[in-house]
Amino acid sequence: MRVGKVLIGLLMLGILLALVAFAVWNPAQQLNVNILGNTYERVPFVYTIFIAFLAGVALTLIFGFLYYCEMAISVRRLRNEKKALEAELTTLRNLPLEEEVLEPSSKGE
Repeated sequence: MRVGKVLIGLLMLGILLALVAFAVWNPAQQLNVNILGNTYERVPFVYTIFIAFLAGVALTLIFGFLYYCEMAISVRRLRNEKKALEAELTTLRNLPLEEEVLEPSSKGE
């Protein structure tokens, strides 16, 4: 499990370094950006990449937080269910044992 996290971290670092290298090699690259009907002209490409990166980080944090909240709710529900089942099991274990009284059958007589 730890190896997987290290590999993912190295992959992310490689992608980040590739983006930085690309930005350094193309400092004068500019483009027009249209966001929600607003047009921004001659925006440096480096800024566009950085803003897209920040938007990705923000969305990842939002969805990660929502997933965490969903899992926390599930854990709480399962813990409550476990407590109820343990209480029921304890109740069943403490029930007195009753012997069954067998009546003689009348078939043989």
